[in-house]
Amino acid sequence: MIERILGIILPVFVVIVVGYLYARRVKPDMTAVNRISMNILAPALIFSALASKDFDVEANKLLMLASVGVVLGSGLLAWPFARLLHADYRTFIPPMMFNNCGNMGLPLAVLAYGQAGFSAMVALFTISNLLQFTVGVRLIDHHARLGAFLRNPMLWATVVTSRSWPRSIPFTTTPSA
Repeated sequence: MIERILGIILPVFVVIVVGYLYARRVKPDMTAVNRISMNILAPALIFSALASKDFDVEANKLLMLASVGVVLGSGLLAWPFARLLHADYRTFIPPMMFNNCGNMGLPLAVLAYGQAGFSAMVALFTISNLLQFTVGVRLIDHHARLGAFLRNPMLWATVVTSRSWPRSIPFTTTPSA
């Protein structure tokens, strides 16, 4: 069992260590890479994974609903602690609500569960990002304008993909007699 756990977790940590050591030595400017990742690669991942025939909306509906509950519930649970600790809710609550389910969760899901785990994890990643770039932005900035939301590529990928969900539900055909 230890071998299986190491086989799942070790590759992710090796990549993290290599990236950390590289960044400490070279000190690269990651601005362009981050912008490409957030504006092109992550939306493409959301679109391709959710529009694929492997993604079953019906099978993942409860998981997606539960992820909304976890994110919003975490914010509701963190609110009294922010007040108790006299912390600014705009800096305290969002980290409690939004985890790193993309960078860590996606590779771990693939290594642990294969394509089925990846599909489910992309659903969680999508819900988390959708809430982060809507509720999270609004939580931090009450004056956020609708235009800021409409310019977000991840939101567009989610909206465009959700329109194709009925076609992406797998079905079986029975041979005609």
